[in-house]
Amino acid sequence: MKPKVLVILAVYNGEKYLREQLDSIFAQEGVEVSIFATDDGSTDSTIAILEEYKKNHSLTIYNHGEPHEFTYNFIDAVFANKDSSFDYYAFSDQDDVWMPNKLISAIEMMKDNNKSVYSSNLTIVDENLNGEALMNDDSIQKCNKYNAVFENIATGCTIVFSKSFFDLLVGYYPKNIYLHDYWVYLLGIYTDNYIYDSRSFIKYRQHANNQIGDSSKKSMKTYYKKFKASKGHQRVLCQQLLEGYREQIGEENAAIVEVMANYKKKFSYRWKLMFSRKYKKRNHNFFKVIKLVLGKY
Repeated sequence: MKPKVLVILAVYNGEKYLREQLDSIFAQEGVEVSIFATDDGSTDSTIAILEEYKKNHSLTIYNHGEPHEFTYNFIDAVFANKDSSFDYYAFSDQDDVWMPNKLISAIEMMKDNNKSVYSSNLTIVDENLNGEALMNDDSIQKCNKYNAVFENIATGCTIVFSKSFFDLLVGYYPKNIYLHDYWVYLLGIYTDNYIYDSRSFIKYRQHANNQIGDSSKKSMKTYYKKFKASKGHQRVLCQQLLEGYREQIGEENAAIVEVMANYKKKFSYRWKLMFSRKYKKRNHNFFKVIKLVLGKY
């Protein structure tokens, strides 16, 4: 029997590329796919396109009322399916193209490694799907529980997770967080459930309307732009993780997370994040120190 997968698709005025995304999801091999499309108040033909596909496919259209920013578009969609019983769940953007073996490859890798949440590399393409560069290089192998408090390596549209992890995820509703995929990554890595795949099964389209886009660019200008936009997201994510899942992640992992969660209250924590060899980012550690001094994490 094929695994049943619910793909949570967040949409907002996505008419330009939505058909290609939907076609690639419903063309997935080795799985039985359903889509839960959560709309954030589209004013173009997005809903009409979804209604068209709904006639011949397993597709639910969900309007959560007041417009959300994209983080809670995904999170509220997860909780809207709290009582569902799919074997696996996945996140999707509205403008990419998936390879036919994207979902089954994730499922097989999780099974082979006894893990319950997965993310992968991506192939960066332009709006016409031209390009073959991978987003993540080999330095991503350096990522671990310590630098997870600084950076997220799980891009949302590559994330797949099992029913057991889904049940864990809906056990606590996070408040005021930024980036649903970072939240899933933290919960996954600190419960020892996460696995990363260096392969790519997705064409990750870059265009003017991307909410996040390619994070692999390593220019000084890019670092400075990220620095200016810093608003303490990591600290809030870690605080919420401790509030909702301290028991599940265990005291050893909680101690790692605690350092980021409360570094603004304890100088010893801030010093540890700045200079400990364990709490080391893959790149731009100079900006890491400056952000910590200014309380930007």
